[in-house]
Amino acid sequence: MGFEKILDASDLLIMFPYSSPENRGLTQYGKNNIKHLIPILDRLILDFKKKNNQSIEQYFFKKYEHMQKKYQVFIGIPTRKSIPANISEFQYGGVMEFRDFAIDLFRKAENILRFKRGIPKIGEGWISETNLYYELKDHFSNCTVLHNFSPKWFGKQHLDIYFLEYKIAIEYQGIQHQKPIDYFGGEEGFEKTKERDNKKKNLCEKNGVKLLYAYENDDLNTLIRKISDIINSNKNINVK
Repeated sequence: MGFEKILDASDLLIMFPYSSPENRGLTQYGKNNIKHLIPILDRLILDFKKKNNQSIEQYFFKKYEHMQKKYQVFIGIPTRKSIPANISEFQYGGVMEFRDFAIDLFRKAENILRFKRGIPKIGEGWISETNLYYELKDHFSNCTVLHNFSPKWFGKQHLDIYFLEYKIAIEYQGIQHQKPIDYFGGEEGFEKTKERDNKKKNLCEKNGVKLLYAYENDDLNTLIRKISDIINSNKNINVK
């Protein structure tokens, strides 16, 4: 059987829509930048062909038997006779290995894009702020833990994570808070970030909020202990 069309990024997007559960390899950042991932995906697909001396679809066709089915072909006139047509079929979605392969390919493409833009890989740096929120919310299930909370006295800014009953704020200090990053505006953007961070710190101190900082390499259990100590020593705080 010949292969007239080589699988490309557009085919993968059709088979595994990036908004579907099957393609959980992409983060929200990846979904928002899908058009920039397409040429990277195409290059990864071509790299696979060069490395393995066969295309992705050839690899899976050889590894898994494809099916032969009979179909009734409509020839334009009514007839009671069925005309069988032997058509080769291969259900990519039914092969778990291909699904995992596609997810891995999407993740590789997103990480390449992130690297080019000076952004940490999936699960690293500023994007894992959301993961930290869910970890803390799960651990402190008896507390009201808010994400991107903006009290009235905070103006247009927000606090990454906030414990409502105990007035504890967690600010996730991603890489853009520690050094200039081109994607975040370079040196000028870094100076503005520091100004915002200082403003947040001063507002928290003025309004009796305990502000903690979390960095990407911090130990989660250490942060949890710090929060627990504050909660245990401030059980009777009145919330404004």
